[in-house]
Amino acid sequence: TGGFTDPLDGQTLQVACEEALLAGLNEEQRAGLMGVLACDPRPRYQEDPERVYGMAFGGLEVKFKVCEKTLAVVSVEKSSL
Repeated sequence: TGGFTDPLDGQTLQVACEEALLAGLNEEQRAGLMGVLACDPRPRYQEDPERVYGMAFGGLEVKFKVCEKTLAVVSVEKSSL
């Protein structure tokens, strides 16, 4: 069982991202990133709509905000790691 995450099973977010932010990605990378973001990669205890979250994805640093059921990508940059 998943405990407190069981009610979230199968729920996804709408992802909003400006096309220019994805300019350096091929179709496979774009689809993968959008899929991961739609699954809401935030910690489950976080619900602050003003907070900017970040995650690594394929050599990139992706920053985003979440308000209700929409995840908005703020930036996509090459990772410095």
